[in-house]
Amino acid sequence: MTPVSKGERISFPLRKITEGRVSFYIPDTAEKDTNFVKTPVFYNPLMELNRDISLLAVQVFQQEEKQRQIRFCEPLTGCGVRGIRIALEIPDVQQIHLNDKNKSAYELTRENIRENELQDKVTVSNEDANLFLDKQTSSGNRFDVIDIDPFGSPVTFIDSSVRALRKKNSLLCATATDMAPLCGVYPNVSLRKYGGYSLKTKYCHEIAVRLLAGCIVRTAARFSMGTKVRFVHSTDHYIRVYVETDHGDTKANISLQELGYVLHCFSCSYRELVRGMSTHLVQFCPNCNSVLSIGGPLFAGELFDKSFCERIKSEAEKRKFDDAKKRVTRLLDRVIEEADGPPLYYDVHSLCDELSIRVPKIEHVMSDLEKNGFKVTRTHFKPTALRTDAGVEDVKGVLMKCVKIE
Repeated sequence: MTPVSKGERISFPLRKITEGRVSFYIPDTAEKDTNFVKTPVFYNPLMELNRDISLLAVQVFQQEEKQRQIRFCEPLTGCGVRGIRIALEIPDVQQIHLNDKNKSAYELTRENIRENELQDKVTVSNEDANLFLDKQTSSGNRFDVIDIDPFGSPVTFIDSSVRALRKKNSLLCATATDMAPLCGVYPNVSLRKYGGYSLKTKYCHEIAVRLLAGCIVRTAARFSMGTKVRFVHSTDHYIRVYVETDHGDTKANISLQELGYVLHCFSCSYRELVRGMSTHLVQFCPNCNSVLSIGGPLFAGELFDKSFCERIKSEAEKRKFDDAKKRVTRLLDRVIEEADGPPLYYDVHSLCDELSIRVPKIEHVMSDLEKNGFKVTRTHFKPTALRTDAGVEDVKGVLMKCVKIE
């Protein structure tokens, strides 16, 4: 498509594309240049799945709040596509508030709002995100849903986002792309940013999700807000959490009880998720007596509200997401499967490397674990991993047995 220009307000060439039901403009280089920092306005086509699922989750949340016309906010909007899609594709959204401190992003979002004739429903501001959110903390201005999707860590915006949410049943959606700190490469950075120590384990992406969720739980509790994790996913280069908040000291106290720690043995791969902030933590591995590494504090509760995830899938099946639809439904199928599974998944390939054996078929491993009375599911976090309540030595024993049989 030939690049177009929108006059003096936008000084860079544009390209018109379609996502969902929305046609909108992006910088002409945005889909070609992988260095998003250098593009005049941030747009990442690889995050379309993120936006698809976000739209579905917001719609399901809106359906749960039957008598409420929700107010949605995206304080880091880029070209505005997420908010514009929500305005066009979700009924009963009362108002969409978008913001970006980048002047070019602000002007481009204004243009995209006009292009879709949404001036009466969607507004855009050109302010620092935290300043913008701080201005919305009076009771009449708070939002039902806030979606934080930054380039990097969302922690800078969690405090102001929590305070800008309605006190009764609101939804905070947050993306993190700074995976190196969250996955244990830079654990001290994780401790500084998220308030919890990360571990470089084979299930580090689950730890990453729990660190981000734990950060939100603690921040909300400071403002007497209870929390419930409704849905999380780890996809490509990012993690994503959906956390419902509700006001009340008692609810905040109950939420804090879901914080805890991960205990991990880097000698034999033993792992344990311990709930409680003041609990006694075992120092030595019960399997091999090596010193245990401690991750956290982090969220130690359930990561998935199964009924919420099932409703998201149901909405996905009604929509036309082209090729992306299959990926959305595959992800949701796996999430629904693992929703009842135990925490801290096992990577079958890494355990086989430890044992110096070839990798058996994961279906045979799961079948054998079930025959031995253990619970077992797959996980969306990793295609070569499974969740089970079997201990690491039991899993290794099954792997050895399956290799001999095959």
